Amino acid sequence: MTDKAILHGVDSTGVIRPVNVFSDGSLLISLPPISTDPVNNRVGINNPAPGYTLDISGTMLTSSQAGIGYGSSSLSVWDTLLLGERPVLDGVASLRLSPINTTGRGFKIDVTDPGTTSYYLSIFDQVVGTIRLTIDSSGDIYSEKGTWTPTWTGLTVTGTPIYTGTYRTVGSLLFWSVTINPNGGTTASAGGNGTYINNLPFSPSQSGTGIWTNIANGGSGGTCSVWGNHTNIYVPAWAASGGWWLGNGLVEL
Repeated sequence: MTDKAILHGVDSTGVIRPVNVFSDGSLLISLPPISTDPVNNRVGINNPAPGYTLDISGTMLTSSQAGIGYGSSSLSVWDTLLLGERPVLDGVASLRLSPINTTGRGFKIDVTDPGTTSYYLSIFDQVVGTIRLTIDSSGDIYSEKGTWTPTWTGLTVTGTPIYTGTYRTVGSLLFWSVTINPNGGTTASAGGNGTYINNLPFSPSQSGTGIWTNIANGGSGGTCSVWGNHTNIYVPAWAASGGWWLGNGLVEL
């Protein structure tokens, strides 16, 4: 068996089978590396029953300098693997890393472009359904960040001061900041346990301290504290003041 011709045919199951026809009339039918499913428009490589449009059993290697791409984004020489936007969600490209065969486990890495000048990368925990870490285009790194309006117990005021709170978490650490704008009025604190913010958005597992400063009075103020398993921020005492106050601290969640 020296000279041969190679023919290809599709059997009744849709599998492409190469047939070697030798000059002495003998035939050799090879194992099918490629199979097709014409009913569902699928192709398998080393997979006789493809479950997807292209279903490969085994490893794959590409030597293309532009790498492998998915989606409508253009490949470049800098790309080893390019993932474009999701087919059902514009502006988001995703990579899911799942250790077992279920969509409810593992992590999903998303790059989101909301259509503004900012974009961000996030790591989403599919077990608990929350974002664990975000890196935005300004270089900011956080697990969660936001604002809230602090409410008070024991704070004496005149007029209508404006209270602003911000927070961010990085892993198990909570950074918080509170500002009092007197807005033409005054504020006064009894100190001790008598004056405190009662609605910190988190209940830390540990206690922590922070700094409380009168911005308009040469930095006078004192220490504030957060108690573990509470949502209160206790502030130092100060006499009636028309100045701005700023407090911030760090505590373990």
